[in-house]
Amino acid sequence: MFKYLYLLIVATAFGCGANTPHNKSTNNSNTELLVEYNNAEVHRRSKYLSQQQLNKLADEKKEMVIIFSAKWCNACTLTEKAIKQANLKIGVYYLNVEELWVQKLVVVLGLKRLVPTMLHVDKQGNIIDGRMGPGPIVTYLLTRTK
Repeated sequence: MFKYLYLLIVATAFGCGANTPHNKSTNNSNTELLVEYNNAEVHRRSKYLSQQQLNKLADEKKEMVIIFSAKWCNACTLTEKAIKQANLKIGVYYLNVEELWVQKLVVVLGLKRLVPTMLHVDKQGNIIDGRMGPGPIVTYLLTRTK
């Protein structure tokens, strides 16, 4: 009996992770790094913009698309993949609705709490249009910003 239990444990130990690639150059797009010091963000490596990065983009006065998204949202992941494949000429930026400052921004803008939600913003910072859900967002971007 113990012999079979031992074999099961050994087989499980060697079986787990056996198909895991060991190539360190593989870039996992789901990785995220956020470093804060004294309650201030000092470094960010993420697909999501920080409040400072969004302010800097707004100061550049260029047309852009902002997508309110979340890590746990499968529809958001689908939308992001479709947008990457489309090779749009307009800048598309993502905001994480799990961050407090983004939640406040959603309230101030009067947006529904549905992700993904897109805002198309002109050079002066005015909202041109908005869409909710992966289908309407991708369709809008492919037909109006190509």
